[in-house]
This record gives sequence, C-alpha cells and structure tokens, in this order.
Amino acid sequence: MDILFYLTLTLASIVGLTWSADRLIGVGIQISHRLKTSPMFIGFTVLAFGTSLPEIMVSISGSLQDAGILAVGNAIGSNLANIGLVFAITIIATTAFVVPSVILRRYLPIFLGVTIWGGILLWDLHLTVWDGLLLLAVLPLPLWIFLRDMHLLDTPSTPSSPHNSSRMIYIWFILFLILVNGSSQVLVWGASRLALELNVSDFLIGLSVVAIGTSLPELAVSISGVRSRQYSMVIGNIIGSNIFNLLIVMAIPGLLAPLTLETQIVQRDYIAMAVLSGLFAIILYYRYWRSDGEQVQITRVHGIVLLLLYVIYYGVIFNHVR
Repeated sequence: MDILFYLTLTLASIVGLTWSADRLIGVGIQISHRLKTSPMFIGFTVLAFGTSLPEIMVSISGSLQDAGILAVGNAIGSNLANIGLVFAITIIATTAFVVPSVILRRYLPIFLGVTIWGGILLWDLHLTVWDGLLLLAVLPLPLWIFLRDMHLLDTPSTPSSPHNSSRMIYIWFILFLILVNGSSQVLVWGASRLALELNVSDFLIGLSVVAIGTSLPELAVSISGVRSRQYSMVIGNIIGSNIFNLLIVMAIPGLLAPLTLETQIVQRDYIAMAVLSGLFAIILYYRYWRSDGEQVQITRVHGIVLLLLYVIYYGVIFNHVR
C-alpha cells in the first residue's frame, strides 16, 4: 500500500510540476515578446531556464532534505533525457528538422565545454562548495553570449496573449513559480520515500523517474515549437537547458549539502551523458559539413539512433540493479 501511495504521489507531482512549468513558460514567453526579442533568444534563455526550473527546484528541495544525490542524478538524467528522449522524439515526429548553422558555430561548443568542465570537477567523486562555485562561475559566459546575440537571425514573433496586462503577466508568473516550487517539494519527498520502499538508491530514482518527469516540459515545448516551425527555439531550449542543468542544478547540492559520489555515478553515468552529448554534437556537425547554406537539416534516422542508445543505456542500468 505504501509503495502504491508514494508512486501515485510521485506521478501526480510530476504532472503538477509539468503543468505548472508549462504555464510558467507560456507567461515567460509573453514577457519576452513584450521585450521584442527573437525566438532563438527565447529558446536559449526564457524557455531553457523555464524548462530547467523543475530540475532547479528539485535540486534545492533534495539538497535541503538530505537527498542531494537525487539532485545529481536528476541533472545527469535530465541531460540524457533532453538529448536521447526529447530531441530524438522531436526529430522523429517531424519530416524535416532544420537547425540554423549559427547555433552550431556559437553555442554547441559552449555546451560541450560545460560538459567537460562538469566531468573534471566531479572526477574526484566529491561535490563540494568549491565545485558548486566553480560551476556557477562559468554561467555568466553563456548568458553574456546569449544576450549579445539576442536579435540574431530570428525576428520577434507575435505575442500569444496580447490582451493580458503587464501587471497580470507578472502576477501569473509569480503564482506559477510558487506552484512549481510546491510540486517539486512533493516530488522529492515522494520519490525519496519510494526509493526507500523499493530499496533503490535516491540517485537511481533521480536518474530515471525524476529526470524523465522534469524533462517533460522540454518535450512539450519542443513538440509545440516544431508544430509552429520554430526550430531554432527548440534546439536553443535543449542546448540551453542542458547548460543550466550542469551549471546550476548540479551546483546546488555542492553549495547546500556537499556530498561524496559513488564511482559508478561519474565513471558510468556521467560518461554516458558525455558520450551521448558528444554523439549529439557529431550528428549536428556532420550535417553541418554536408550542408551548403545557413540551414542544417536533421533526419529521423538520427533521432532513432539517439533514442535507441537512450533505451539501451537504461536497459543496462536496470538490468544491473536487478
């Protein structure tokens, strides 16, 4: 009975977290529209931060509840899900996913550098206050580049709800932010208790259930973006979200509750994330080198490959647990 209760509570909190984050993103987009910024800029900043907000809230909640390891698993698992699940399904769901080549030239190297930097800091199996500070210290660089290029390529799109007053937009933003925070608190508590009932580590729950659950906003945003042909917004959301996951989400446990990691977390799971990130980059750069213009087309085959690798990875993980 306890397992069923905690499982139901965890799934319900994921639904609440996803719904509230989705509404928060919508309001954030309206705010960005009023600032007359480009869809690409929205993807890299408002959407990327907004869709990473569940991970950030879970990381804070987990660290304050002595479940910092769940937050680390959430960060690694969310990056895996963003590439192997969200990006893969998005590509498979569309006939022609087009990426502006400027994203590959400017922003993909930053993501790869951040991934390597995070691995270097975790390699000693300790996530300390200094590690958290060193992760956060890199954050101004991508933010500065995103702000510098805020009007690059894309033109501002039309606000989705032009009749909302500026005051109401900010009020809704605060309300949905509170709801996201509350849902994340319940999610961490329910997932931690579920892990105890199933005799499974907090890290594995964070790596799987929580990571996939908190990646649902990215999936919703990506599918919506593809339908409206905002491809630069979609890829910007995925790359930006992964950067925020590594520099903010993973830094929080180090700052609030420093911990020692198991060897397999770094040498198996983080490396798996880095390999999938590298394959993601190889696919994009390969298509870029074969293209002649400013647009790079990604095919469904690439999405299928990423999805298969993602499924195989989790198959190995859960088979090992058994």
